[in-house]
Amino acid sequence: MFPGLVNATTIDWFCEWPADALCEVATRQMAGESLGSDEVKAAVAKMFVTAHQSVESTSRALWASLRRRNYVTPTNYLETRPRSPPRRALLAEKRAKLLAKSGKLTGGLAKLDETRAQVTEMKVVVQGKQVVVTQAKADCEELLVEIVQDKRVNAEATKIAKETEEANAIAQQVSAELDKALPALEEAEAALNVLTKKDISELKAYSKPPALVELTLSGVMTVLKRPPSWEEAKKALGDASFMSRLLNFDKDGLDEALLKKLAKLTAAPEFSPDAVGKVSLAARGLCMWVRAMEVYGRVAKDVGPKRARLRAAQDNLARKQAALAAAQEALAAVLAKVKALRDRYEESTARKTVLEAELTDLEGKLLRAEKLVTGLAGERVRWQGSIAGYEQFLAALPGDALLAAAFLSYAGPFPSEFRDELVRGTWMGQVKALGIPCSEGFDFCGFLADPSSVRDWNIQGLPADAFSTENGVMGQAVRWIRSMEAGAGLRVLSPTAPDLLRQLEAALAHGRPVLLAGVGEEIDPVLDPLLAKAFVRRGASLVVKLGDKEAEVAPGFKLYLSTKLANPHYAPEVSTRAMVVSFAVKESGLEAQLLAAVVKAERPDLDREKGELVVKVRRRAGACAGACEGAGASGIRGAPRSCPVRAHVRGAQVAAGKRTQLELEDTILQLLANASGSLLDNVELIDTLDASKTTWEEVIESLRVAEDTARQIEAAAAAYRPCSVRAAVLFFVLNDLAGVDPMYQFSLDAYAGLFALSIKASPRPEGLPERIKALNEHHTYAVYAYAARALFERHKLLLSLQMCVRVLAAAGQVNAEEWAFFLRGSQVLDRSALPPNPCPGWVSEAAWDNLANLDALPAFKGLAGSLDAAGADWEAWFRAPEPEAAELPREWEAKLNELQRLLLLRSLRPDRVVFAATTFVANALGRRFVEPPLLDLGDALAASSPSTPLIFVLSPGVDPTEPLRKLAAERDMAGRLHTAPTAQRLVEEGARAGHWVFLANCHLMTSWLPSLEKLIEGLEAGAPHERFRLWLSSAPSADFPASILQRGLKMTTEPPKGLRANLTRLYAGITEEGFAACAASAKYQKLLFALAYYHSVLLERRKFRSLGLNVPYDFNDTDFRRADRERSFRSFAPAPARAAANSAPPPGSPAPPPPAPPLPAHAHASVSDDLLKSYLAAPGPTPWAALHYLIAEANYGGRVTDELDRRVLASYMSRFFCEDALEAVNFKLSPLPAYFIPEPGSLGSFRDYIATLPTTDRRGGAWGMGRGRAAAGAGPRRRPRAAAGARPTRAPGPRAPRRPEAFGQHANAEMNYLIEDSKALLEGLAGLAPRTGAGGSGGGAGGAPPGGGRRREELVEAIAADLLDTVPAPFNLEAVMRAKQDDPSALHVVLFQEIERYNALLVAVRRGCAELVRGIKGLVVMSADLDQVFDALYGGKVPPVWLRCYPSLKPLGAWTRDLLARLDQLARWADGGYPRIYWLGGFTYPTGFLTAVLQTTARRSGVAIDSLGFEHGVVNAEERSIAAPPREGVYVKGLFLEGGGWDYEGGCLCEPAPMELIVPMPILHFKPAEARKRPGRGHYACPLYLYPTRSGARERPSYMATVDLRAGGAEPEHWVMRGTALLLSLAA
Repeated sequence: MFPGLVNATTIDWFCEWPADALCEVATRQMAGESLGSDEVKAAVAKMFVTAHQSVESTSRALWASLRRRNYVTPTNYLETRPRSPPRRALLAEKRAKLLAKSGKLTGGLAKLDETRAQVTEMKVVVQGKQVVVTQAKADCEELLVEIVQDKRVNAEATKIAKETEEANAIAQQVSAELDKALPALEEAEAALNVLTKKDISELKAYSKPPALVELTLSGVMTVLKRPPSWEEAKKALGDASFMSRLLNFDKDGLDEALLKKLAKLTAAPEFSPDAVGKVSLAARGLCMWVRAMEVYGRVAKDVGPKRARLRAAQDNLARKQAALAAAQEALAAVLAKVKALRDRYEESTARKTVLEAELTDLEGKLLRAEKLVTGLAGERVRWQGSIAGYEQFLAALPGDALLAAAFLSYAGPFPSEFRDELVRGTWMGQVKALGIPCSEGFDFCGFLADPSSVRDWNIQGLPADAFSTENGVMGQAVRWIRSMEAGAGLRVLSPTAPDLLRQLEAALAHGRPVLLAGVGEEIDPVLDPLLAKAFVRRGASLVVKLGDKEAEVAPGFKLYLSTKLANPHYAPEVSTRAMVVSFAVKESGLEAQLLAAVVKAERPDLDREKGELVVKVRRRAGACAGACEGAGASGIRGAPRSCPVRAHVRGAQVAAGKRTQLELEDTILQLLANASGSLLDNVELIDTLDASKTTWEEVIESLRVAEDTARQIEAAAAAYRPCSVRAAVLFFVLNDLAGVDPMYQFSLDAYAGLFALSIKASPRPEGLPERIKALNEHHTYAVYAYAARALFERHKLLLSLQMCVRVLAAAGQVNAEEWAFFLRGSQVLDRSALPPNPCPGWVSEAAWDNLANLDALPAFKGLAGSLDAAGADWEAWFRAPEPEAAELPREWEAKLNELQRLLLLRSLRPDRVVFAATTFVANALGRRFVEPPLLDLGDALAASSPSTPLIFVLSPGVDPTEPLRKLAAERDMAGRLHTAPTAQRLVEEGARAGHWVFLANCHLMTSWLPSLEKLIEGLEAGAPHERFRLWLSSAPSADFPASILQRGLKMTTEPPKGLRANLTRLYAGITEEGFAACAASAKYQKLLFALAYYHSVLLERRKFRSLGLNVPYDFNDTDFRRADRERSFRSFAPAPARAAANSAPPPGSPAPPPPAPPLPAHAHASVSDDLLKSYLAAPGPTPWAALHYLIAEANYGGRVTDELDRRVLASYMSRFFCEDALEAVNFKLSPLPAYFIPEPGSLGSFRDYIATLPTTDRRGGAWGMGRGRAAAGAGPRRRPRAAAGARPTRAPGPRAPRRPEAFGQHANAEMNYLIEDSKALLEGLAGLAPRTGAGGSGGGAGGAPPGGGRRREELVEAIAADLLDTVPAPFNLEAVMRAKQDDPSALHVVLFQEIERYNALLVAVRRGCAELVRGIKGLVVMSADLDQVFDALYGGKVPPVWLRCYPSLKPLGAWTRDLLARLDQLARWADGGYPRIYWLGGFTYPTGFLTAVLQTTARRSGVAIDSLGFEHGVVNAEERSIAAPPREGVYVKGLFLEGGGWDYEGGCLCEPAPMELIVPMPILHFKPAEARKRPGRGHYACPLYLYPTRSGARERPSYMATVDLRAGGAEPEHWVMRGTALLLSLAA
């Protein structure tokens, strides 16, 4: 391999594993697995192969249906096998859990059986024990009588002992109180003992003692009861026994009077030992003695009575002790006898006590046994059923685990209907066919999800439908994930966050879950190690490579990724590394959410009652759970098999109650399992059982109340269900619009806000039915107005009709098969099996294809016969001006409803489908649903918020800048509206300061849009200024971020429609100064109006499509609004052009090349206005040639790329800019009398005239009922039978939007674009229709009825099989070349080339159909080309790969018949000689054939081929009457005339008859002759196109040549403005 090639490309070595390899891998990996038997293992291995291959085919169906890629890789297969780590854990864990549950219940039942046997034995033992205990009681009573007599002496002794104790207590109390005074007394005595005679002498020596000494001695004298004087004190001091008297003083003799005296003395503050000691140490001791005597005396006073009582008690006690001693001597004689009696009594009492204890124990056990047996009687039956169920689950585990593993590995990316098809339609049937044990009604959620966990998920925000529950098991849903993981510290990150790696590192280190929201299709490579789980163990921790460093992975880390892309395409490696889960909100889930919202708003009482019930039951459950925990309850381990609560009761109250029931049951089972010995000895178990039984009954009652309340709430809420159903239907209508245009993005959050606003703002009439009706009507229109503001005009009817049909379908008023037919019609490959067309004169072949298939629908049975029997009546209805409002023939008026009438119009009058659909919507929903509200920037501003961007969705020719500036001026924001290239800075500053920021043309800066997305996401978190607004504008772009579109408020901007609206806009931009600036005022005013009309006609002519202009040019009048400027554009007019001002070339002559580059589109009108002023102000005659050239060729023509379109511009210019326009009064600009050039006047007079113009560009009255020819033709003509494929059409009635005559077109031109509008409407609706289920178009020979209830695959397979039967094998080119080798003419070379091209096409068709059939059957891989073929065949279109041979717009059926006709022409030519008449349209390259004709003539005549051209003659003869080819040239047939009629007798162009869009041309003679520069006078150079798309493609231009046709009574310019042309093939 070349290194450059290897470096610049990626080699895809992926190829699907064959079935043998898949089976071999599964067989080897299951070698050590225990699945019951070898036969089951072999069957499981086969099932793995079936599952893997069925997902491959389902993935192809997913792509065909939803255009969503899903890759099935070997990694998915390896993860599905039981031996893979995730799935092995699944099987083992499930088996272990079931065995544990079954074992626990079996152990409980064994304990119950053991207890029953013990109860029977104990009843016999208890009866015997009761007899023995009775006898023991009698013996004890006899001994008690004898012992009582001998207890009297003992009682007296006991009484005396008690009195002794009382006396001792009194003595102790007296002693304790005296002890309180003893410390002070002892301290005083110690102080006295220290005093010596010297100290006493010292005191006596005082003649006049100090006051404190004198006071102390007076206190001593007072105690001694002597006069308290110093003289008496000196006498006492002189006594030798003074100290002994003090020490031996009778303290108990202190009386009350003496104590009072002492109290007065000791109360003096200065009479304290410390104070006295400072004067005399001897006096200090005496002071302490005095104070001690006072304290002792006061204590002794209180203790005195107690002493007396003590002495009396002691005397009495002595006497009684003497008597007791005598009694005790008498008692000694009987003690021996008492002892013997006591011993006998104690022995008898002990025996009785033992017997009573045994009896009590037995009775307690018997009572507990009865409680246990009775309390668990109901559990026993339930546990037996649960064990049987677990055994069934274990037996079915191999199949159930296999299905669950396959579901986990494969089902995530699929919507619910595909999952059901895989599980129930394929896998379960195959499992049963292979004999693998499995559950009869396997349910993925029931297998893997705990019911309590599911209820918790619902409470946390997960919708309750099965699809969401499946996704919950696999892990999904951003809002639910945020709620569920909030407690774990969830971190929500953006992929564009600058600190993404740092945040991830922190989450990894702390074990926090991470939600990476808003990822695109490309996953940042830095996440690859996390997605691949490339964890490496380093010591005791796990690490992962994150960026350029390693990060530690803590337990608890999870990584969620979510995307806002509606249909993302992830690479196979992403699918293998991550679990891709499709989380699209389902209609049922959304209905439930919206129902909750409306009930909460309409019935707050119900919502409050529900909340109170939740709190009440949760409180009860919490109390019960606490009781269980106290008894040793464990967590939830499994759900009971049966439940007394109704299955429909949901919510937190039921979840809490059921959880409590599970905890109670688990507690009982745990205690039974852990109990050792007899259960009757386990008091804790019996008490817990008793409490649990009570709690169980309370919970049952709570759940019953919850059920009743929930039933009432549900019944009340069900009354509002029509509101939620309607709201859910309308959301999905909006959600589907993204398939129409990528800018039509609507978010569920914004829609929920709109619904809440509708609930609040809608009328509130009396009565619930009226309220529901008012809410539905208000919200339906609110949705329409909300969406219509964001839709282009061409899609607003599509929105109305889609809303109408979806609403009616939800009410069961739409037949799906009929609606499918309306969208796709029918396709018939072989008309031979169809009944003959009863009305070939006015029913075309295409219409008959539809009618014949329509007859197969039940409601239209007999339609074909009615056309045959009442053909005249049907033709009258067909030719009615407004057939949608006309009465249907005979019984069909009453038989068909309004939708069924649409099917008739689609088949016969497709031009009226738009009007009929409008009427249908107006009658079903109301007239306002077909009258879109006008865009009001003020209303849009009021509905916005600072964090909501306002987005202008642009269309060509409209600039919203000026209206926005005007609004800013009205809201005082003119100086704060900023538009500049520094976008990010402006947004940030504007958010802070409250400015308006306008970022225009965002589609031109797609590389910066991700930054803008991040900027807008940060607005909400940044709390911007309340006046801040962000305005954006963008053309439709698939690169515009969906999150901005969903968050923003979208508005489409389109130019007004109609001549009057365009003229009004142009003249609104002209100022009085500019209007009066030209010197030649009269000329200028008339030609200015002609110029404005010219500009408006060119803008409006685009709606006629190919009849208007071959290429739709974006002519723009933006600069026309500016003030007139005096600029010179003379550089655009060279001297030759000015010199030729009065010598204009004859009409039809080719214009000279433009002298200057084209001007920008927005300058056309203003530049042309300036040209008028410049040239009209010059002296001399009006320079018409210069004006024609500069305006039509240089200015407007500078945008034109097609020369035939340039001819149209020149024709209009020559008609509007001429002398008659200046000279004639009210010069007519169109055949309609309302359009003319007003006479000169003021600017206001011109504006007033414009205001009088018709708003619909048409004249009154119906015009399409007649059969006569138009006035432009001359002479009689005959009208031949309509050609095959011609569209039978009818012009619109009075409600038609515009009149083609105002633009120089025939009235039939309007029908052409109405048919195209109807086709676009139907194609748009078909694109919104579900891609699953029955199709809407018939197919095959005979035209099978549309749909027929068959699936898409069945329909496409039938069509492909029909094509294989219909399309012949390729030609034998070599044989043809050998047969023609004798005639080497140029025409035979063309034959060989055509056969070669058609052979390639035939090979492609047959090979594509054959491969498609095999792909549908799952035999080959559906490649992208096959997918394209599949979609095309289902839609009745030709696959693009088949159109490489030659372009065509025909549907599949018509294209197939056309192909067979082309092949027939070649076959007849190859088998015979030169054809008499050539079907020019049957060649892949008609120009090559015409060149060969010229070459043949050139060789024969010996002239240069460049000098030859064609003369065209009309052959007025039938094909069968032409016996031989012409001598020169060829006869050509099969040409069609569009945009004109043909006078067969006059051989010239004429006006077509009403409803005659396509006219088959007679045979033409293409005769080589000397080339002419210009057509002859009176001839129209009619362009010849290969097919109706006149602009063709870059690879294959549609323009073939120019055919000179006689112009009839009109000028050639007349047919130029009509867009008259010849076509080689039609679109039908």
